[in-house]
Amino acid sequence: MEKSTFDTIVKTLRDHTPTEAQVAWDDIFRHRESDLSPQRGYFIESEADRIFQCALEKLRSRLSHPKTSAEIAQAWNEVCADFHGNQYWGFSPTRGAPPRKPLFKLTSVEKELLPYVWAFAQAAIVMKVVIYYFGIRASHDTTLSNNLFVGFAILFSFGSLFFFAWRHHKKQKNDQNEY
Repeated sequence: MEKSTFDTIVKTLRDHTPTEAQVAWDDIFRHRESDLSPQRGYFIESEADRIFQCALEKLRSRLSHPKTSAEIAQAWNEVCADFHGNQYWGFSPTRGAPPRKPLFKLTSVEKELLPYVWAFAQAAIVMKVVIYYFGIRASHDTTLSNNLFVGFAILFSFGSLFFFAWRHHKKQKNDQNEY
């Protein structure tokens, strides 16, 4: 269920409740997922929303005109006990752990920017360290192998830069042909 639907339900319930008892509704909406979750497994989002709607209907039928937050909390506890005591009201939980949500989602701009950041980090940090290391080593010992390592590090640095430029130049040409 969308956040706006929950907000509408909360507003409706809160409007018909005395001010001192409105804290109980906030607690119910804050803890609804943990209160109405199975002991093992999980409910998919659409079923969890339907379960919550059923729970609200049962809660409304138990409350005629609540006056205190204790009455609302007591009725909610009864609804939760009924939910768990009657095999989740016929809803069947999905086995296993719920799917993990990604910590963050990259936007298209960030996805486009990521190769440029890597190219900068590679050129500015990684390759500089490699070239400095082999350069210092070659300056102390001027054998052919040390000079080859320095030359290879410099060629790799320029080669990766040219490959990056060629790959993105080709992509840019393809983008221009689409228009």
